[in-house]
Amino acid sequence: MTPTGPLGGAYAEGQISQAAPPAKEAGFRIGPMEITIGMRQAAREITLNVDQKTGDVRDTIATAIQEGQPLITLTDKQGRTVIIPTRALAYVEIGANSARRVGFGA
Repeated sequence: MTPTGPLGGAYAEGQISQAAPPAKEAGFRIGPMEITIGMRQAAREITLNVDQKTGDVRDTIATAIQEGQPLITLTDKQGRTVIIPTRALAYVEIGANSARRVGFGA
């Protein structure tokens, strides 16, 4: 008996690989994402929304730190450029954009 459902046919019969598509490799989200940057001795965070791959952003920041570059330059979706002194970085959080929740359940 052939399995039925939304993924029936060749996929359900095991003729097509069930591996994730290449664009969704682990840790390499594509599309809008939010970057939160904490600065040493500063009470506020810097938050950017960018349209870059997670790996590209991570590599840009890691390379700047490892090579001792004095500044990191990032550009958000609106075209604004933020220049951050590498020595002032406390942490960088790279994550997917989440929809803003509204109401009592937020």
